[in-house]
Amino acid sequence: MGMTDTSSTLRSSRLPHTVFITGATDGLGLSIARQLHETGSRVVMTGRKPLEQLDQSFFNKQNYHTADLVDSSSGLALQRFLKHSDIKRIDWLILNAATGYAGPFAGQTCECITDLIRVNLLSPIELTHRLLPWVKHGRGKIIFISSVVSALPCPEYAVYAATKSALDGFARSLRIEMEGKVRIQVIHPGATQTGIHRKSGLKPEAIRWDRFAPVESVARKIIRNMTTNRKECTIGFMNGLLRFAGKHLPCIVDRVFS
Repeated sequence: MGMTDTSSTLRSSRLPHTVFITGATDGLGLSIARQLHETGSRVVMTGRKPLEQLDQSFFNKQNYHTADLVDSSSGLALQRFLKHSDIKRIDWLILNAATGYAGPFAGQTCECITDLIRVNLLSPIELTHRLLPWVKHGRGKIIFISSVVSALPCPEYAVYAATKSALDGFARSLRIEMEGKVRIQVIHPGATQTGIHRKSGLKPEAIRWDRFAPVESVARKIIRNMTTNRKECTIGFMNGLLRFAGKHLPCIVDRVFS
């Protein structure tokens, strides 16, 4: 099923008019952005890569702003970009950008830990705060792309898992606070065929691509769930079982991972 099939399977009444998505130059972010664009939504994006390095048939000065979310000034720059682009509302704010680190915690540098927390946790919280007026104006939805590991022990991914667990907690509280004003949704994908695994430091031979879901398929399922009123959803049956076990059977799960 391709992108055209995606648009035909979604109800147009549930599709957003304007989407803003972080981490849109690669992996899940890029696939979600392209598929939503195919449905007719206006897709506005940000990522670390300079515009000249991207596909000019899709990315342009009107729909893309280069921003490194490690930089604390990126949130203010994105506000200015939206105002300059005359974007009045955001129907879906998809906070997707993430980074990772694979390896023993003791071997991780303090700078790496700080950057990871900044991108995965502090940045989505800050962008939620800065872009909330745009989402409120459209009575829209804020969508946090978390991970199934937020409910699981993750040796050698400890900081990554901690940021995703904290993000879930923030979204849970914000949902109650924003009830009737802005909808809050959290989506938990599992292992997906994206570049984050290599970027995290995993050696190519350690990546079991045959066990990872294809990125376009995962993106398609994520979009389908975005059109629902579900507060939380996990992508994939086995991932759902893992998340359930992690939340409700922690003693057993911890023994398995130890």
